[in-house]
Amino acid sequence: MPKKEIVETGKKDIILSAALESFLEKGYESTSVRTIAQKVGCEVGLIYYYFKTKEELFEQALEIYYAKAEKEMKAISDQSDATVEKFIAYLEKKANAYKKFFTNNVHFSVRAAVCEKIASLAETHLTIILEKTKKDSANNIALFLARGLCRAIIREDS
Repeated sequence: MPKKEIVETGKKDIILSAALESFLEKGYESTSVRTIAQKVGCEVGLIYYYFKTKEELFEQALEIYYAKAEKEMKAISDQSDATVEKFIAYLEKKANAYKKFFTNNVHFSVRAAVCEKIASLAETHLTIILEKTKKDSANNIALFLARGLCRAIIREDS
């Protein structure tokens, strides 16, 4: 039986990209290393060459997700006219995408960890925005807290 062709360039990046896509589509539990290997067109052993465990692969794939979110948040907070309202609109959009991908397919502990990481990134960039708009800080903070508390109270999932 002929061996599958091994992807020659950017193997690790290709695997990570395929893994992230699979984890987002199917969740951690429903995604196997074999499925990812088939998606990439490589042997399972190649994945284990780069990643010791499925968990390590998952964690590194999530780093891609976090890096994208960090880049998007930075783009907003770097704007000279950055406002809390703009940032909240971004977070609402991100939250809807997050619910679509993570709510049903990923274990609650993983969802909680992802939420915590995104919240940490958001805190950093909201601080930058609030520093730029010191004169409006009280209003901005009140708006952010009110929206956050309301979302927490009426959130859809249990």
